[in-house]
Order: sequence, then structure tokens, then C-alpha cells
Amino acid sequence: MVRQVTIKQVGHWKALLAISVATGGLLWHLLACTESPMTFSPDGKSLAFVTVEPYDDDDLLTAGSCAYRLMILSEDNRLRVIEETVDFMLSGPGYSPDGKRLCYVRIPLLTKERAKLLEESIKKRNTRFDGSDSLAWNAEPKPPESSAQAKPASQPTPRVDALMIPSFEASMELAKRGTVNCLVPAVLVVRDAETGAIVSTTPFEWPIGEEPGNTLLMAYLTTRPQYDSDGKWVYLCVGDIVMAVNPSSGDRRIYALATNGLLSPDGETVAVLVESAIGFVRTDGQAVNYRRLEGELSRSGMAWVGKDKLAVLARMKDAEGRDVLHFLRTDGTLVASRTLPLPEHEHGDSNTGELAIAPNGSHMVLAYGKDVFFMDRDGAVRKHWRADEEQFMSQPTFAPNSKRIAMKLLKEETDSYARVTAIVFFTPSGEEVSRAEVPKIDPALILPDSPPTQPVE
Repeated sequence: MVRQVTIKQVGHWKALLAISVATGGLLWHLLACTESPMTFSPDGKSLAFVTVEPYDDDDLLTAGSCAYRLMILSEDNRLRVIEETVDFMLSGPGYSPDGKRLCYVRIPLLTKERAKLLEESIKKRNTRFDGSDSLAWNAEPKPPESSAQAKPASQPTPRVDALMIPSFEASMELAKRGTVNCLVPAVLVVRDAETGAIVSTTPFEWPIGEEPGNTLLMAYLTTRPQYDSDGKWVYLCVGDIVMAVNPSSGDRRIYALATNGLLSPDGETVAVLVESAIGFVRTDGQAVNYRRLEGELSRSGMAWVGKDKLAVLARMKDAEGRDVLHFLRTDGTLVASRTLPLPEHEHGDSNTGELAIAPNGSHMVLAYGKDVFFMDRDGAVRKHWRADEEQFMSQPTFAPNSKRIAMKLLKEETDSYARVTAIVFFTPSGEEVSRAEVPKIDPALILPDSPPTQPVE
């Protein structure tokens, strides 16, 4: 049975935090080059990940249209399916510091009828918001002209530079989305990593915006829960809200309005992406430092280098379209901006790449779907992996000992749909060492239609 979901309209001031940024352009970019994040266990012996089948389905909002699987792959290539569902969207998972627990997010899906009602409801709210009348102020009356007055010299049009972070436009959009968006009942699930048994389920609210299906797709492709160093709080980006959830108490902390959040290894700082700037938010809530950066910043291109330095991947907007790594300290100081000497590769207009850096800082990996570059610490390319027409690589993930890199291999099989077909392991220098096949789901899981349900409240 499909779980019935009550959609709540956002009406109070805290609702201004409920926003999402699932735009068509960004959606295309994500579909073209990425999958959901993966995570190694602290001892490096297991890899946890989630897949969706079909990957290229355009109806991700509807229960029964896709199957999500949470899996754990052991070092001997034994694959365990921990959860398989067509009723919920599952996010990428995160391990606790002791490796005993595994957390991820569930978001309930809808029947076709209910999904249609939801979209109509949000559309009506947008119409009411955009259609409000406003009274224009009368123009300032002109003073009477006097022959004794000299005509003022022509003045240049004054400039208005918006330097606030987030920008004024983004803040206004925030207010709008806080009025028209809905909140759906998401759940943070914690499981025992060894047995798979559920340890806890903590409910919280997830904002659903003007394009609900795209919002869920964004959540699947980008959500990466992270435990803090004590294993008490789980940090994640919920729509455009960087927050932390305590699975034991249910308490929540909101840190920033941003499109990405990445917790530092020591758990003292959350790096957040806000338009063209990076913010460093102390987890005790006492200080925030912002730094604007040049270029189009990659949502999947942030990686910590130690506990107090962050690397950020950017595509420069000059004629060359250079790929640049910015390095920043947590106080906002820009340490360096390094142009990467990459060979020609397919990146499209907005594929800004995925970045992974070894925990010991010795190697880096850049993935652009069809092209993967294995580099040393200075950015010199040691290996260039190039895909054929029917496949691409995604989500480079270093093992804790920095000696292995796992990636998802997506392929469109003959007479079938695109899906993750294997997890491929490489050395830091780019040599493939092994791969584990991911079996196809049971076709009977995918339902052609969903039963009727109650109207959206």
C-alpha cells in the first residue's frame, strides 16, 4: 500500500526557510552527470549506497514508478540489500563514526492522482502570490521652472551593487517560496549497519516546491547525511536548508540557507554553498564567514583538505572555460586558486564536475560523467578515463585509507533503461582493480498504475 501523505501549507514566519531550487537547467545538469552519493564505513571494509531504477524515469514523484534500493557492499564483493521500496524516495547514506550505524532519509511518494492534486495546489498558490495588485506611487511633482535657475548638468545613472549574501533577489524568492511551498513528512532512518535492523526513525519536514518531482530528484541526487565526530547529530541539506537532526531527541538545528552543506572532519564547521559564495558556519552557531569566489561553483565540487581548509571546484566564465580549484581557510581567507591543466573533455554548458580528495591529501579525482581525471595533489593528471556512448561514471568516493576510489558505473542496457550496473574500484593513480555487479531489480516491483487516494488537504 502507498502511504497517504497530508500536505501542509506553510503559513508562519519559520516557513520562510522552506525553499527549493529545482530549476530545469540544474535538473538537466544533474541528470547528465551524477548519481546519489556513496559512503565508506570508517574501517573502509564496506561501501553503502542507494540506487534508483529506472534512472531516466520522468515520474519520480509517483509511488510504483521507480524502485529504490539501499545496499552495502563488503570488501569481498558481497552485496546486501538493506531496503528495497517503491513507496519512498531514499537518499544516499552516511555511517556513524564507530561504523555501527547507518542513516539515510525517506520521503514518501504519492499516487498519480495525489501527485496531480499536489501540483495543482502549488500552482494555485503561485498564482495567488504573483497576482496580487500593487498601488503605484504618484510621480514626484516637478518644481516650477524659473528663468533664473540654471539647468542641472546631466548626471550618469547611479549604480546599485547588491553585495548581500544571499542576494536581494534570492531573499525575495525565499519569501515567495515560503508562502507557496508545502512541507512533507520526511524521516531520518537509522539502522544497525551489521544486522540492518532499524534503530530509530526521526520525523522532520522537507520543503516541496513549484516542481515537486524535480525537488525529489534533487534530494536523491545531492543529499548526503553526515554524522558529527561524536555520532550524536546528523548534518544534511534539506532543500535549501543546511540543518542538523539529533536522532535520539528529535531536536533540529538550522544553520544556513544554502544549496549544499559539508561538515568538516572535526565536526566544528559546516561549509555551505550560497550562490557564488562559500560560507563557513561554526556548528556552535557563534560565527559565520562568507567568501565570494570567481566562476560557477560546483554543487558536487566541495571537499575538505584536513580540518580547516576547503577545496571548491569552479568553472570560470571566461572564453577558455577553465576548471579552477579554489582553496579557502575556515576564516574565509582565499589561500590559492589553481587552474587545472585538464585535457579536452565533455562537460556541456553547466556540468561543473564532481570532486573527491583523498583523506591524506595525496590525490584528487574529477568526474564529468563521460570523463574522469585521476590527479596528484598538485592537479597533474595521471590517468584519463573516457566512457563510451552508453555509459558514464559518477560519485568518486575515497576509502578512509586513501588507497581506493569507488565510483558508480551507469549504463543504458540494450532494450532497457539506464541504471547503475556496477561499482568500480580504482587505485589513486586510476588503475581499475575490481568491480562489483549490481543486479537488476525484479521487474514486478514497478507498478503501471497506483490506486486512487484522498484529495490534498
